[in-house]
This record gives sequence, structure tokens and C-alpha cells, in this order.
Amino acid sequence: MSVSISYEYFRQLYAADELVGWQPEDIALLKERFGALPETLEQFYSAAALTPRMLAVQDEWVTPQHYRRWDWLWEDECLVILIENQGVCRAGVRREDLHLPDPPVYYRQNGEGDPWLPCAPSVSEFLASALAYEVIFTFEYTPEDFVYCIEKEALPLLDERLDRQGYTMSWLSGLDFSFYTNAANNMLVLMDYGESELQLLFGGTDEEACARLAAAVEDIAQPL
Repeated sequence: MSVSISYEYFRQLYAADELVGWQPEDIALLKERFGALPETLEQFYSAAALTPRMLAVQDEWVTPQHYRRWDWLWEDECLVILIENQGVCRAGVRREDLHLPDPPVYYRQNGEGDPWLPCAPSVSEFLASALAYEVIFTFEYTPEDFVYCIEKEALPLLDERLDRQGYTMSWLSGLDFSFYTNAANNMLVLMDYGESELQLLFGGTDEEACARLAAAVEDIAQPL
């Protein structure tokens, strides 16, 4: 499923002064070496992918600098977009899908022989999800207890109280991520481990935005 992404929205959420994209020659080299580049990924690279605040996050967005440093990126089975901070897994687009405007994204654990698994049904949904997850680690305002637990039975209340965003992803050993807000400048990430208890991370660009999320979950979530 394709998702409409507002990079201006994410600029404000990341408290970035301006959006910074790749240089045209770096995008042209990528298209030349891989043979094609999905339209949605090219838009991200052109519009926002080198914004400093978006790079100062938990995991590592692949940039032109990485391509100059790591030859394996040119040889991988996928065009890699994001690498987990300890190198545990990476997400990307399969080479055979690069001609599609908004192809699916897959992730792979870095063990020998590990398969590529579905991460998001489209590049646009992956980008929205990854940007929403990574922003949590840039917020100036987060709860004192950074990680919270919530029982599955309480999820209907979460859906009643917050606005669920229209994008999800699987990442980090098969965790399912979904996203909620109740203001334009906050974000809550729900992480489903496939067990009865799930985890929450949340925060905002100011104290009020963070407090609004805290108030919404204070009776249904507990610090880890």
C-alpha cells in the first residue's frame, strides 16, 4: 500500500531547521549502478534523506558516504536503505523490484543464510514508519521511564484515545511496529513482540505534547 508522506510534517516533528537531500549526482550514480531507483525512494533522497536531525537517530540511514566507504552495498541482494545500529539487520528493496514506483521493502537478520522477510508493503510505508520510529530518539521531551508495557486487552482503549497512523512495519527480529498521535508534534510507537504484553515508546517536541500522550496511557501502561 502506498502512503502519502509529508516531509514538511517530519521536518517539524524532528525540529529540523530545513530539509536536506542528496546531491543530484549521487542519485544519478545510484540509478546508474543499480539500473533503476523507485520513484518514492528517489523523492526521499532528493527531499530529506540528509537532514542532520533525521540522521542523528537510533539506527543508520544509508547515505552516499556509506556507498563510498562500503563496497558491499553495491553488491548486496537489495538496495539497502536502513541498517540497525548494532548491525543486527538491514532493510532494503530487492534488485528485481527497483523499477517499480513504490515496491515492497524487506529486512534481513545478518546471520549466515538468513532469509529476506517482509518489512513493509511499500517504500513509502516503510519510510513513514521508520521516520516515525526513529524520531522518538530525537525528542527533547520523553517520559522519565522511557519504555512502557501494555497488555493486549488494553489496545482497544489505545485506539479510542489516540489517532492510529496509516502505516506499519516489521523490523528487528520480526517486531511489528504501529504508530499513534494525539497532537501534530508527538508520536507513540507500539511494539508487538507477539506476546500478551507489548511495549510503548513516546515523546514530543515540547512538554505539553509529551504530557498529552502520557495522560492518554497513564491508566493502561506501566513502566518496564
